[in-house]
Amino acid sequence: MPSIRVAQRLYLLLVVPVIALLTIAIPAAADRLNRIRAAESLAATMSDAQAVAPAIEELQTERLLVTAFLSAPADYREDLSRQFFATTEAAGRAHRSLTGPAAVKLHDQLARLGEVTALRQDVMAGRGAVAQVLPTYTTLIEALLNELARVDPPIATAREPQAFDALLRSNEHASLAATALVAAPADAPLAASVADQAVLLGRGDAERFGRLAASGPVAVLDGIQRGSATQHLDAALVDITAARPNGLPLDERLALAQATAGQRRILRAHVGRELVAQTSAAASAARLESLVLGAVAGVLVIACLLLGVRVIGSVTRPLRRVAVAANTIADLAASEMARISRDDEADTESAPRLAALTHRSSDEIGELASAFNRVQATAALLMQQQVVTRRNVTRMFGNIAVGPPDPSPGGLRRRQPGTEAPTPGPAGPPAMRSAPTADPEAERTALNAFVDGTHRADKQTAASPRADLRRREPG
Repeated sequence: MPSIRVAQRLYLLLVVPVIALLTIAIPAAADRLNRIRAAESLAATMSDAQAVAPAIEELQTERLLVTAFLSAPADYREDLSRQFFATTEAAGRAHRSLTGPAAVKLHDQLARLGEVTALRQDVMAGRGAVAQVLPTYTTLIEALLNELARVDPPIATAREPQAFDALLRSNEHASLAATALVAAPADAPLAASVADQAVLLGRGDAERFGRLAASGPVAVLDGIQRGSATQHLDAALVDITAARPNGLPLDERLALAQATAGQRRILRAHVGRELVAQTSAAASAARLESLVLGAVAGVLVIACLLLGVRVIGSVTRPLRRVAVAANTIADLAASEMARISRDDEADTESAPRLAALTHRSSDEIGELASAFNRVQATAALLMQQQVVTRRNVTRMFGNIAVGPPDPSPGGLRRRQPGTEAPTPGPAGPPAMRSAPTADPEAERTALNAFVDGTHRADKQTAASPRADLRRREPG
């Protein structure tokens, strides 16, 4: 990767952990999202079940009163009229409360309650029969219970909806058995068949509720089943299923049925509120947990990026400063050499000053900065020595060009350019023995020629020391 800069290579290294972190975070976020949806769906399902349960209970009460009305029309007409209104109101409240995934289908099932309108009219007119009433109401109630039991696959194994379904079905079978007890005077064979099947199914639902629900509600249901009202009701049902005559009056049968139904209704309301609260709290906890995990993942990604950018900057910034300082030294050296070879202004100018690199660390970058500062200081010293040497050489040959000092009593004075100088001694350089000239260009030419000659003489001296000694002997 010769064309990729150091910063780009370091950023490529940073991409690897970021991609690994995202690879772990994205599936985890998707799993958390699915959990949130499942928890919210479960909470909505339980809320819908709690909203539909009162409508089911009002239907059960209406079925019980219609059966009693068919046996004694004059005694229960007013109660039955009020119950028709209560059932309609409960269905309307359920319609307005549905928000879960099965809301549409539950709306359709609640709309089927309109099918009992004609049946209600026939019953009030005295044209109804127990064999017609029981199947119609039981079918509507079973349809609502079956629709509540249909849940989405993510929550199909959840205990809460299964426990609530077991409780609702246990209450339905208990209500159906009580209705059979009330219907026995009008149709004993049908009542015996319905009661036998309802008792058997009710026991199975109660056992299922005991396995799925918490210990508190299970104990309450067990207390209801062992209570006096339920015990009297069960004894009367045994007589009906055995085809034995039972001397309980209709109003007592109805009172036993309503007593057990009221107790079970209270239990259902309590269990429903607890399950709705639990599922809602679980959904809120899932949302909060996902929010916290998402925030932590986001902070980790941002921290990784910021740390990577900082580390990369700590590497590339000193390198850029070294590169800039190196280019500055090269530019200054080139300009200094050009200036010295161009004119004689070195007599009055000093060597340039170079700023040192500042990097307060003891790592490799700090060592590189320290080494570069030494190189820079050495280069500046060499340029300064070059300037000093150039100044000294210029002054020395300037003195030679203007002649020796004036030995007159007026003191030592340097002869002005343009005046006649005495003949130099034998030690003077041959190139400078002629009369001085006032032309600066000629002086520079002579100076350069002398410097070149001096360099050649130094090389010859180094090669032959004896020849150098012979050259330096006088005469």
